[in-house]
Amino acid sequence: MSPQIDAIVLAAGLSTRTGERNKLLLPLAGKPLIAHAVEAALGSLACKVHVVTGHQSDELAAALNDYTVNFVHNPDYAEGMSSSIKSGIRALPTDLDGVVLCLGDMPLVVSTHLDLLIKNFAADVACAPYYRERRGHPVLFPRSMFSDLLQLSGDTGARELLEQLESTILQIDVNDEGIFFNVNRPADL
Repeated sequence: MSPQIDAIVLAAGLSTRTGERNKLLLPLAGKPLIAHAVEAALGSLACKVHVVTGHQSDELAAALNDYTVNFVHNPDYAEGMSSSIKSGIRALPTDLDGVVLCLGDMPLVVSTHLDLLIKNFAADVACAPYYRERRGHPVLFPRSMFSDLLQLSGDTGARELLEQLESTILQIDVNDEGIFFNVNRPADL
């Protein structure tokens, strides 16, 4: 039986570098930026997709109205990415084997990236895409690491945890720099 893996798309941030506008709502190729990450997750082998919202949650929910996702509101989103990861983990069903953590501002991550991670799932190690020996996104965490994710703090997301785990991460080589590209400013679009 294949592992039961859900996907979490983090979409709660303040988008401080895009000024007044929420970068996740800016248009890219005819749809809001966030829709690209959500479509990649929905098109993958992930069972369910959870979108963690915070800043402008109503606008994000409206922008994703046509997608079958579970919205998780993070009331503490101003505390940074770790609070959104924790909200997402707490919202997951208890029978999951793992979760793929996706960033809402990475439009070049595609379903294939998530599928490679899910197909290489291991119960005791995180799994991440690598290009030229550099780790990218998204990252698959097994259930055995959910407690570690719930200990995170601040706005670095899971970076610190991944740095501690670097020697044990299952590296999936991809020939694609899209695993590094995220949108920080409107010019990036």
